Amino acid sequence: MLLVVCSALFFGVVNGSAVAVVLPEIGADLAIPERHLSWVLGGFLLAYGVAIPFYGRLASRFGARRLFLIGVATFSVGSGLSALAAGLEALLAARTLQALGGAAVPGLGMTLASRAFPAERRGLVLGVVSATMGVAAAVGPLGAGLISEIANWRYLFAASALAAVNVPLGLRFLDRRESLSDEPLGLAGGALFGMGIAAALLFAARGSQVGRIDGFALAAGITSILAFASFGAHQRLATTPFVPNSLIANGGYQRLAMLGFAVAAANLGAQIGLPFLFESLHGMSTLDIGVALVPAALVSAVVGVLAGGVADRIGAAVPIRAGAALMIAGAFAVSARAGTSSTTVAWLAVVPGAGFALINSPLVTIISRLVKPDDLASALSLNTMMFFVGGSFGTTLLTSIIVNTGPDARALNPFHSSPGANFSNAFIALAVPAAIGLALSAVLPRGPLEGHGSGSDEAERFACDCQVPWTPELESDR
Repeated sequence: MLLVVCSALFFGVVNGSAVAVVLPEIGADLAIPERHLSWVLGGFLLAYGVAIPFYGRLASRFGARRLFLIGVATFSVGSGLSALAAGLEALLAARTLQALGGAAVPGLGMTLASRAFPAERRGLVLGVVSATMGVAAAVGPLGAGLISEIANWRYLFAASALAAVNVPLGLRFLDRRESLSDEPLGLAGGALFGMGIAAALLFAARGSQVGRIDGFALAAGITSILAFASFGAHQRLATTPFVPNSLIANGGYQRLAMLGFAVAAANLGAQIGLPFLFESLHGMSTLDIGVALVPAALVSAVVGVLAGGVADRIGAAVPIRAGAALMIAGAFAVSARAGTSSTTVAWLAVVPGAGFALINSPLVTIISRLVKPDDLASALSLNTMMFFVGGSFGTTLLTSIIVNTGPDARALNPFHSSPGANFSNAFIALAVPAAIGLALSAVLPRGPLEGHGSGSDEAERFACDCQVPWTPELESDR
């Protein structure tokens, strides 16, 4: 079961991290104007981000297993069609299909993994899942560089189509036992929610492209606010809302989702910024950049597995707080050394990567124990969406600073004295969302959470009062 989930995640993450590298090659081969080329990646991200929460909601009616396998099959078909695309329109259609299928994998994959293992082993299992995504994020650019050297971009999509092998394996090994509901899905609210997410992603994407808020970005931002306001009103009035009311009322879950948003902004901003830094300041090739990022990916993978095991034994608070502190320190260190030796920067990048790995699996573990079983698919899918949207805004923050700050500007980091002050300022800015994540981690209860994920009284206590450390040994049975 774990092999099926991790394999599907691996193909999806590799595809996402590699396509940006081969975009120039795609544009040259298919004669796509540069102003339209960004939609090959942006259109995928837009469809992906909007679809994620719908899978979480649909799983209550149709089952996480069934939707996961449909998603993997759809992703594989979209990958194959992308490899065969003869023009921009065909490629965009295939990439959209790929995104709509791939969006099922992260949230539902973690849901299936969480359900298959007891609570006391869940952190280690989700650590393996987290490590898989970390390795895949590094393999993507490296693989894209190798493919660019020996073949062409179509082989990248053809390799992604191999994810289809997980469909027959999933039919054999994924647990069929699921509790399904026949209540209405609240898709009207889902449409408003999806509109809000889509507009927010367009706002972030436009900010990344132009480095400022122009008329298009402003319109997208206003649309997002209005859509979410309408969704909130619909959520209060609907008999069966799109997002379960138990999640809306769960203060602990809301804080954890915001924590995920903040640390994902810092993490993805760094993942996008490092290749940009290596190319702009050091003139490194795609293959060299991929090799430079390998140490951070390998350390993140190991730390992710260890963090899950630690969360099982002592709880999520310690690894999450330590991880946020490392992300802050790493952002400061990379900012200080930006523009110096590329080898030095590559090894310093290990620090924030390890910090995020310390956060990722414990955060998902505590969510899996905090919410009721019927809400698990929605909770993890929404958390994945928060990671995704947070990463988009982190990328916008980094890009806007690089674009709007000249390389000879004054560096905010007092320890930076090399060329590339714009990159130094961009990386030190990523310490801000990491610091927000550290502040939000103050609400985490001490010690392991036993019995969560079953609608237990413990989960209710955590949701109701996150300011007081939970000490079950001082409480009587109720």
